[in-house]
Amino acid sequence: MPVSGRCTWNADDYGPEVAAHVHLGETPEQFATYLEQHGWPEFVARPNLEVLVVDARLNVANVTSSVEPVLATRDTPSRSVGTVSAGHLLGVVDSTTVETVERPGFSFAMAGRIHEPGDSDTNEWMICGEPDLHLRNDIVPYRTITCTSVVNRIPDVIAASPGLITLDQLPPARYCPGVLQHP
Repeated sequence: MPVSGRCTWNADDYGPEVAAHVHLGETPEQFATYLEQHGWPEFVARPNLEVLVVDARLNVANVTSSVEPVLATRDTPSRSVGTVSAGHLLGVVDSTTVETVERPGFSFAMAGRIHEPGDSDTNEWMICGEPDLHLRNDIVPYRTITCTSVVNRIPDVIAASPGLITLDQLPPARYCPGVLQHP
């Protein structure tokens, strides 16, 4: 893929609701049954990739998504669910690939799982071109970024047209210092 990204985030940082979303502590069989019955919901990867495609003035040709379990190799403590037994889910890797009519492809894989000792939240992007570009951030403060992103979008949501809109129909995300004001 000409543009590919991946990140890891600690699913234990967001409490029991997010832990349930990434199926912490379930057996692989329970997870497979869930997927068979319900499929996997769209998460963060797809909308973000589609915004990148639109911003690059490209057209989406095809989108594929997948999810893979991340299994514990040993009993692992969790603030959200107690202990995750060896062989049970520490979380998932949610992957999306967007192919464009113009040929550049975009992919993104998000690993939401309990971190092992020494792990940290990361964000990494590779862009193949002239020259290639590789960016990596370690110890990313995702909890702060998530909250800041939501709060800074409030003026954009207030100013948006009524009804359901997609991310590409909002202005670019920006930092709103001080008191939030209607644009």
